[in-house]
Amino acid sequence: MKKQKCLSLLLVAVMALALAACNDGTVGDAGKTAFITISFGRDASHKAVPWNSSVDDGDILHDIYIDDSKVGAGVKIGDSVKTYAVNPGTHIVSVYGYYPADTLFSYGETTVTVISGQKAQCSVTMGVPRSLNGTITITPDTGVIVGTELTAEYSGSETVSYQWNKDGSAITDATEVKYTPTLAGSYTVTVSAAGYTPKTSAAVDVVIEYTITIDMLDNVSGDAVTASPNKGVADITVTLSYTVANTAFYNQLDFGGVDAAIASVESAGSGTRTYAIKAADSSDGVITITAVFTHTDLVIDHIAFGEHDKGHITKTYGDPPFTNAITGAHRGNGAITYHSSDTNVATVSGSGQVTILKPGSTVISAEKAADATYAHAQTTYTLTVNPKPVTITGLSASSKTYDGTTTATVTGTAVINGLVGGDTVTVKAGTASFTDASVGNNKTVIFSGWSLTGADAAHYTLSGQPASVTADITNNTEIGNITIDLTGNSEWTLIEQTAHAVANEEKVFTVTGSYTTYKWYLDGKSVGTSSSYTFKGTANVYQLVVVVTNSSGESRSGRCRITVSN
Repeated sequence: MKKQKCLSLLLVAVMALALAACNDGTVGDAGKTAFITISFGRDASHKAVPWNSSVDDGDILHDIYIDDSKVGAGVKIGDSVKTYAVNPGTHIVSVYGYYPADTLFSYGETTVTVISGQKAQCSVTMGVPRSLNGTITITPDTGVIVGTELTAEYSGSETVSYQWNKDGSAITDATEVKYTPTLAGSYTVTVSAAGYTPKTSAAVDVVIEYTITIDMLDNVSGDAVTASPNKGVADITVTLSYTVANTAFYNQLDFGGVDAAIASVESAGSGTRTYAIKAADSSDGVITITAVFTHTDLVIDHIAFGEHDKGHITKTYGDPPFTNAITGAHRGNGAITYHSSDTNVATVSGSGQVTILKPGSTVISAEKAADATYAHAQTTYTLTVNPKPVTITGLSASSKTYDGTTTATVTGTAVINGLVGGDTVTVKAGTASFTDASVGNNKTVIFSGWSLTGADAAHYTLSGQPASVTADITNNTEIGNITIDLTGNSEWTLIEQTAHAVANEEKVFTVTGSYTTYKWYLDGKSVGTSSSYTFKGTANVYQLVVVVTNSSGESRSGRCRITVSN
């Protein structure tokens, strides 16, 4: 037992000496016995093309990795050199430069081998990121309609990650090999890998496929209209095949429901008409063409709506009632009546006034009764009611003290602007976040994930997320004791935590529990052997390590990352 305690004490001493030797800024880890000092920069050859010489070194922020672990972030060329504690062996050191933020600008990588108790010097030369060897494509790439699964195919050997984009913007949470679009647009996929310039595929256009339906009115046995094809994308030509039965002196067929004029059929028989699909004629992806048959021995007396006769009218939920009545151009004196094919969407009065009730589509028809001379007549138009766009206002965000995160606290009461009276709609809360975690005044706070809910939410569409606001992230001015918690810490298992301070103001650090010896190291330098350590520094990030032993010779260690702001 004594031998084991002696060995443990010896290990503490060796570690303390090794940490103390790293006077250029060691990130101490009491469980690791080898060290790597990392420096990086670009040489003269990288000052020229293809390196962007107009970018200053100080504008490029670098992330440093040892193997797969990030050990440094936001580091600039020329910053103080750091030494990192590692396990003995061979390690891959890689440095990623970003300019502007989140855009990979430069990359460097090297391999270094280090043995226990020693420190290896490692210099990484930064250069232009490598190009991915393969190509990235999307299948299928033509004739793609909404709801079709897209597959990204990368031909290279590198392990890549995927990001799907619509109309040039990244799609949230679309990072798998496959993606199924729910909206029409131009889609690409970007592949990226560590140390490589990302590649983006050629764009694939995704379009809506419309369904064509035929609504036949006043038809008799033998009348028929079919559409071929009965599905298609915009501008595709649809053939309307018809048969008008020969059951009276006058036998006619009139088409409607769409803005384009489709020629009437003036006599019994079979034939065709054509229609080119237009997005404006649709409601929820469905285009309804009306086919009004007339079979009579009386004189035909056509009627017509004052606007969009046999055509298509588009309104928005919440629009006031509107009147579209039959003109006085007809000759018969039969009574005029109006009908709506879906009275849940809209109703129509005896004068042709339409009242909108909810989003959807309905066929508004007018009929003239027959009289002794003139035949019964009917005409239509299709009404599409779109959801009403609304906005959310009334939200703001609280300022906070620096905590290293972008999380923002939402304040205020969400108000939906544009609701129709009596509707039950509420706001489903999302989140808010600062654009970055750094200290500053009037920092932008962005809202995301906010939506509408409630019994009548389907009547509306949210125009966008609540408008961005501003708030402050201030220095953490907490001054006083900071305790590094070693509770439950097994021997040589590192406990890590964070603290914040204001430049040139003191913080006193202690540890939980009582120990026989204490050794404090700040960025690798031995700074004390007391049970507490008083810290004061300028704006920077520091690593404070404490190594303790108890009366049984057992060792514990803790590390605190201290962020100091002005």
